[in-house]
Amino acid sequence: RLAGPGAGKTRVLIEKVQYMVNELGIKPESLLIITFSTKSAEELQERLIEGDLSKADVQKMQISTIHSLCIKLLEEHGDVGYDVIADEGSEKLNMFIGKHLKDLGFVDEYYLPNSQISYVLDKYNEYSAFKVDTDKLVDYIKKEWPIDSGYSTYVHDYMESHDGQFPRKDIDKKENKVYKNSWYNAKYLQIARSYPRYIELLDEVHAIDYNQMQIKALELLEKDNDVPYTNVLVDEFQDTDPIQMKIFERLMDNIKSKGEKTSFTVV
Repeated sequence: RLAGPGAGKTRVLIEKVQYMVNELGIKPESLLIITFSTKSAEELQERLIEGDLSKADVQKMQISTIHSLCIKLLEEHGDVGYDVIADEGSEKLNMFIGKHLKDLGFVDEYYLPNSQISYVLDKYNEYSAFKVDTDKLVDYIKKEWPIDSGYSTYVHDYMESHDGQFPRKDIDKKENKVYKNSWYNAKYLQIARSYPRYIELLDEVHAIDYNQMQIKALELLEKDNDVPYTNVLVDEFQDTDPIQMKIFERLMDNIKSKGEKTSFTVV
């Protein structure tokens, strides 16, 4: 059944956890509870403690966001010391991209203003979530959305005579529709072309964003999914993305192999 906001899904989850521990005798350390945000995880812990579970039992449970779980799994397997540059407002990621625009190739006819960095991040997220073959995408963009040679020549000549300034105002004019379309195509092409370099830059400084965190954790689980969590509960399951779904599938495989007193619950 469908249940919208305020329908009491979290309350049901809390009552189930209490029943599992108090009535079924399930060990608290076997419980993995995934929530939508860090704040939600903290509130869930508080509500469980305020109920009829001891603080000690609640602290044995893994109650966290999917991203906190992923970084925990990586650290437990020796992959430590990451600079997590992701946050809920994407400010750290925006700063990282802005710092590396030249490294990512957003120069000359591929110029990208800082105000459009969020679009780059959206596309990077899409590429990682759906395992997009960016090499094939680059070939497709070149064929279907070509860059006018006159546009490239104009940009290079203009920037050479204007101290490297990109002619944005001229290109934005309606009479330069061909140039305007070419600039859009150039940015779209460079976003796809720069994605592998973005991953390299993260690795070079041992940084990680949320998607790469999930991808690395999934790769780990695909090699060895023998984790201690045999009872998994996921809040706000409708917000699960493709990578997270695969992580949950690996966790379910682990649960199936354990036998009795195991469960997988979504709300």
